[in-house]
Amino acid sequence: MMDYAMAEGQRMFIDEALSGRKRRHSEVSIPECGDGSPCFDGRCPMCGSDLDALVSQFFATEAASRYRWCREAFVINEQCQEIGDGSAFDFDLARRLLSDMIEKVGSAANGNVIFLASYGLLMKDAQKYAAIEYLCTAPSNQLTSARGAAALLLGATTAPLMEGTNFVPDGEFGGGFVFNLLPGYNEHDGFRGLEYIDDEALLGEMALNYGAHQISTRLVTNGFKLKRGQIVIAPGEVRPLLITSFDGLSE
Repeated sequence: MMDYAMAEGQRMFIDEALSGRKRRHSEVSIPECGDGSPCFDGRCPMCGSDLDALVSQFFATEAASRYRWCREAFVINEQCQEIGDGSAFDFDLARRLLSDMIEKVGSAANGNVIFLASYGLLMKDAQKYAAIEYLCTAPSNQLTSARGAAALLLGATTAPLMEGTNFVPDGEFGGGFVFNLLPGYNEHDGFRGLEYIDDEALLGEMALNYGAHQISTRLVTNGFKLKRGQIVIAPGEVRPLLITSFDGLSE
């Protein structure tokens, strides 16, 4: 889970990077955001950090511990951009791959599957990639098969960010996602692991890549709903989580 103070720093850099562009293109500006008054814009790392915290809060609950979870993270090789390219990034392949995966693992489990994923940009090998991370109650072999079949159907290939499809041991649910794809501005290095990006120009460029969108649209779920502002399990629920408040976050 991303440190909120770090997210605030990234947001400050992003605003500075975009400030010159605002005078020419008002659509690149991000709404004001602050503690207690979130903007819910998907380009805002502060709102991404809050949403990531909401997910992590769920995985720390007793309800989550009743399930056996598997986790996987990977990038889509065909969805990448060079540094210096500020054009809109097309996440369509990532969304379609997730949709196909949910359909395939759900079919194998007669619809009885709980699936929660996030996607976003991740710097890797000096390029910006579409990355996906998910946690799911289906067996790891079904998940690996579903990802492979979905990627093949879409003409895509994937590269793992962790070793295999990992079972999450008891007592390690509190971390939720580990690649911070919801805050959206991180770099993955095979030796150093995950690092926050603090380069102002690159942060501004990535904000342009994301474009305006609601932060919760990068959270893809099956079998979840919101109850009093918190994420809870709801088997059979396929509607997306329309998050308009972070009041459910614990102090």
